Amino acid sequence: MLLDWAARLACEGFVTQARRRDYRNPQHVAAARDLLTDAARTVRSRRLEPVIALVEPSRESAIESLSAGYFELAGLPRPLCQEPVRTSYGTLYPDFLWPEHRLIGEADGAGKYDERNAVVREREREELLRRLGYRVVRWLGKEIMAHPALVVERVARELGLS
Repeated sequence: MLLDWAARLACEGFVTQARRRDYRNPQHVAAARDLLTDAARTVRSRRLEPVIALVEPSRESAIESLSAGYFELAGLPRPLCQEPVRTSYGTLYPDFLWPEHRLIGEADGAGKYDERNAVVREREREELLRRLGYRVVRWLGKEIMAHPALVVERVARELGLS
């Protein structure tokens, strides 16, 4: 979680005003990982290097980072994070996308629903994705924190791996 966030901050330092695409820009991601690797070497912590290779600045929350870590530990296929999905209603950015499985994963935290009508907008968004042929699997932040194996199993089942 901390390394993803540090990489986000590094990406923000590469531009005047960061936009969503800046966190997915391959040059920015590589440069952020290089900065983290240099920092790990400075403090003589080379054991962080394999983890730094997994850093994704596009992850927008601690819940997403934690989920991705558990997916990696479980050996699930690595999803794309915040990958644009273009629709006739605009571009959507799901938390996780396994394109070859037509599966979208959404990690829901309480902050996602702070705004008025947020639940309705999220339901409309999910329905649009389903109409485009995607399946959607959701989990709560408290689920990935308290019962990660259950979330991993749910995602694995939707991926057809269990």
